[in-house]
Amino acid sequence: MDLPPIDETLAESAVWYTEKMAQTREQFLDILGHDLRNPLNSIVVGATILMKSEALDVKHVGVATRILNSAGRMNRMVSDLLDLTRTRLGVGIPVTPKPTDLAPVCKQVIAELEAIHPDCQLQFESKGDLHGEWDSDRLTQVVSNLVANALQYGREGGAVRVMTQAHADQVVLRVHNEGPPIAAEAMKKIFEPMHRQPTQ
Repeated sequence: MDLPPIDETLAESAVWYTEKMAQTREQFLDILGHDLRNPLNSIVVGATILMKSEALDVKHVGVATRILNSAGRMNRMVSDLLDLTRTRLGVGIPVTPKPTDLAPVCKQVIAELEAIHPDCQLQFESKGDLHGEWDSDRLTQVVSNLVANALQYGREGGAVRVMTQAHADQVVLRVHNEGPPIAAEAMKKIFEPMHRQPTQ
């Protein structure tokens, strides 16, 4: 019986090992993401209770507000992590469409980011009927990421505009800042996980 060449066997073993390591890593991240949810939820509940307490002065209410906002950002990071691991493991990102108005989604995101970035100029414009069958949680993630990136990479002190407009059977969302445009070569990798455009 002919045996496969040793080089071929070693190559197959290396591929198998690499795939197993990648799968184990993704499973670990998935478990970690789920385990982080409980302490984060405790932080959110505790901060919410503190914010509503009449025993706190304005200064301490402000501290509780910042804790709540930070926990919210961490929760969104965990959600992004879980989405990434589900995609890598081939499970896919769950999407639950239901009747949704995009305008309140954008307003909610803008209100949250204004609390975190009080010195930034956030402007919202909407035209037409913005109702559709969408997953409001996923839309919130999309808008939040787009606006947060626009704030981070825009010109300091410049305005960020969020514009929504209905066109026949679709709704268009635009986010514009006053920063430098994304380089053409960076556009090829802009949707790759963990890829970041070098800052100017």
